[in-house]
Amino acid sequence: MQSAAPAQNSASNPPPSSPPQALYNAYMERELVSLKDSHPGLKLSQYKERIFDAWKKSPENPANSQQPDSVFGMKGAKTINTVDM
Repeated sequence: MQSAAPAQNSASNPPPSSPPQALYNAYMERELVSLKDSHPGLKLSQYKERIFDAWKKSPENPANSQQPDSVFGMKGAKTINTVDM
């Protein structure tokens, strides 16, 4: 009988397909440690606010991923509907 090793999924290293909340939680845990070192003495709410502001701009945030705006890659490109005349 083979024993399976327990799968460890720490919040600081989420799998690539994890939901945005898990990505944010991992980001927050990681940034909280460094922010406490660089800015000691702040309230937890102040740390969280700074981390959230940084998250909004972070490339790790799925909302910031670069997606082409259209097939031609032009922002605001409009499709032309052809009508049989």
